[in-house]
Amino acid sequence: MCNTLHCLMQMATKTQVEIANVYELELPLPPPRNDYEEYNEVNRRSSQNVVKHKFQKQKLILLGITSLTVLFIVLIVVCFVVNAELYAAIANLHNVIDKEDSKNRDQFHEMNLSISNVSWVLGRKLEQHDNRLIDLESFFNNSKSQSERVHHLVKDTYILNGWYAASNSHFYKQSERSRNYVNSKAECEKFGARLESTGIRDSKIRKEIEENVKTTSVYSWIGLDRTSQDNEWAWSDGGLYDMNSTAWGENEPNNEEGDEKCAHLTKLNDINDISCSRYFYYICEV
Repeated sequence: MCNTLHCLMQMATKTQVEIANVYELELPLPPPRNDYEEYNEVNRRSSQNVVKHKFQKQKLILLGITSLTVLFIVLIVVCFVVNAELYAAIANLHNVIDKEDSKNRDQFHEMNLSISNVSWVLGRKLEQHDNRLIDLESFFNNSKSQSERVHHLVKDTYILNGWYAASNSHFYKQSERSRNYVNSKAECEKFGARLESTGIRDSKIRKEIEENVKTTSVYSWIGLDRTSQDNEWAWSDGGLYDMNSTAWGENEPNNEEGDEKCAHLTKLNDINDISCSRYFYYICEV
């Protein structure tokens, strides 16, 4: 009996030591072997403390789990709210983009219509312009043909009246009577002509006129004078006067008589200055 009780007490003591190691409790030393009631009371209280401590620990664990659960739920709610706002913002952005896209499509459509209208108008204008060009070309061709006919008619008329058709497309004729420079100029103008000037400046034409128009035994007035206010030599056709390229005779012009403001062709077909009051034949050019 005593051995069995002793074994039970050893097992109880070992159990208390293990529980104390688990929950970190300080257990009282085993009572004396003969004090069983006090030992049982202590053992009972120790068991109650162990259960109470275990319950508090479980309560703390349950509180922690509850707190984590609440925090997780709060995070879920926050994420849901944030996602809802994000989805709403994305939806608004899509609406704005759709509106802008629709607006841009409308503007692009209007632009295409405007470009089409402008292209159509330009096409019509170009077509009208082409038609006008065709009309102008036809008119030009008709005018050119008529001009050629008129030119031939004028040429025939001048030739029939004793004018010489030179290779520079001008007509020349020498007078049958002599006059002073002013009257000679006026007589040429009666025919819509002028005193010879264009042909004189071209050595080839001058030679041609000498062979076909001018009488070599007489002097002939030409359209070169310095009767203007600036007292400078000038051609009757408005051509540029250049002394070096003008076929002046030797040492001419020299204004020998002090009043030599008009020019004429000599018998050698070169140019000399002389008084405008002299009477010479004249050559008209048209």
